[in-house]
Amino acid sequence: SGDSVPTLPNISDNSIIGTWSPAIVDNANSGTYTFTSNTGQCANTSSFTVTVTPQTIPTFGFGTTLTNCQGVSAQVLLPTTSDNSITGSWNPSTIDYSIIGQTVYTFTPNSGQCAFNSTLTVTVNTIPQFTISGGCDGEKYVLQIVEENQNINLVEWYFNNTMIGQGNSIVITGEGTYTAVATNADTCDN
Repeated sequence: SGDSVPTLPNISDNSIIGTWSPAIVDNANSGTYTFTSNTGQCANTSSFTVTVTPQTIPTFGFGTTLTNCQGVSAQVLLPTTSDNSITGSWNPSTIDYSIIGQTVYTFTPNSGQCAFNSTLTVTVNTIPQFTISGGCDGEKYVLQIVEENQNINLVEWYFNNTMIGQGNSIVITGEGTYTAVATNADTCDN
């Protein structure tokens, strides 16, 4: 479906002149084409049938879009066979989760398969970068998040692996391990 089609000649390979019905091959619909010679020529009609196969869209279990956080995995090799058995190649062939932003990957089917190209759009979001600073605030000791890349959406604080609050700062209540988990709007955390 949609491929280029030959022009039907009005003269046969053995020099018979005539016309075709229909006159133009349809690349969207199957049909029969009949050649009828002009009057006065000793020739039979001839016909052929064109079968148009619809093009298939290669499908993959991961869909057409992926969103991940930077560095979630180093690189992922894309499959060369679709879920509906179309073989081909990707450009680029590997998803690189170190490239921030959107990258479009194109799957091109091998020749001879009635299949369209397929694309995968991968969005890689940044991981929130921050440092923790501490200091006295009156008689309280306070830990505070200092953003480095301005993309923190939510901060959760943990004391000895138990969540004790949310926000950019926390008051120290006792001796132990304090952990901050920062998440950006794209749900990447650090």
